[in-house]
Amino acid sequence: MSFCEFMKATSVSMHDSTMALAAIAANILTDGERLYIADLGLAVSPRFDLSTQEILFLERNRTHDLGYAMMRLVNWLVSAICGVKESQNGAPIRRNEYVRMCADGADPAGAPPSVPTHL
Repeated sequence: MSFCEFMKATSVSMHDSTMALAAIAANILTDGERLYIADLGLAVSPRFDLSTQEILFLERNRTHDLGYAMMRLVNWLVSAICGVKESQNGAPIRRNEYVRMCADGADPAGAPPSVPTHL
């Protein structure tokens, strides 16, 4: 599955206001033609019988699945493509610092020359 297909699958829920709250790559299945979000144990939708508090939660967090997918992509790019390694204790301190620097406008050091033109 390409990342574009994954992003499409996770963003579909935003358009119909359904949230999977578990839209990770391992929970996306395919029949070779279409993508399906498989683990709906945490799913919530305005079509459900929701309390006012639950409706407000859904409204505040409707971009959760897409945001989570984007975060996973950025973390992978920084680690796998830019070569930023975890700290010795396994904490993502270096990765997070690198992401913050790039978000503040720094060039993505260590990235292949074609990467910055696509971001």
